[in-house]
Amino acid sequence: MATIAATASTAPASGAAPRSAPADHSSALPAGGDLEIEEDYVVYRPRLTVADGFRFGCGFMTAVAAFYLVVLIALTLVYLIAVILRLPVPGVPS
Repeated sequence: MATIAATASTAPASGAAPRSAPADHSSALPAGGDLEIEEDYVVYRPRLTVADGFRFGCGFMTAVAAFYLVVLIALTLVYLIAVILRLPVPGVPS
């Protein structure tokens, strides 16, 4: 009987359903950021560090280097095929 009275006393006076506590979303968020729980939603503000910038820069430069190597290999293959087929190649005496 006491449980029913306690539940009834926590219900809003307007007759609306009682608000539940915000869900714990901390396990779904990546580590290293601020977690701020507001009334109905979770705001996640990531922290960026110098190391993050270094990782991005290194990844970008690695992609550029890989692209350069692929282009270099493709041009080399085109040159070799032209030489094998005895096509005129600029800069090479006939």
